[in-house]
Amino acid sequence: MTGTAKIGWIGKTPKVDLKPAPPAPTVEEEREKYRQTWRDPLYRMASPAMRDHGESILTWARQHDMKTIMDFGAGKGTLDLFLKENGLKVHMLDLASNCLDRDVREALDDDLTFEEICLWDDAMADRDADGVICIDVLEHLPIQHVPQVIEYIRETAPHGYCNAALFPHQVNGVELHLTLKSKRWWFQHFPEADHIVTEKDGMETHAVMIW
Repeated sequence: MTGTAKIGWIGKTPKVDLKPAPPAPTVEEEREKYRQTWRDPLYRMASPAMRDHGESILTWARQHDMKTIMDFGAGKGTLDLFLKENGLKVHMLDLASNCLDRDVREALDDDLTFEEICLWDDAMADRDADGVICIDVLEHLPIQHVPQVIEYIRETAPHGYCNAALFPHQVNGVELHLTLKSKRWWFQHFPEADHIVTEKDGMETHAVMIW
């Protein structure tokens, strides 16, 4: 639907398209999108969560004497397997169950568990852990659901280690970063956190929030 809006300029009534925001994709649409995405071997090659944050997250967890971690959006699970191997109990959450790498799936046990779930589902309420990690996930969420997921993150644990990408990312012509916002926008959603900006080749890449 389009319409016109009048601006108070004498002698001019410019037309402005007033297009409604696109509807949020359904959970099943998002799940199928990521099931297809995780079937792409090129998408599976990199593990930025482990490469860029593994040691930092382990240090953060030890500083707060954590025993349990909940990963909001585990992806391949490489980071979570690393944390398990270093003495932490990790519960992984993700929308599409085929995200896990084979070695991660084979390592599932009482200390490394997985749950296929939508992060803004009502079933995310009343969770409990010492810390929450959410790495390269928040930007993938439909913007309508970002506040709810952040609320669940805060409710789940007293400490969090989250980041959000500041750049677009397409796979097979499908845009995966649905909430593409500035670092300041993300920092405003985590006022209690320490705020860090990562860079690559002189470009800001991620807003990082740690508390």
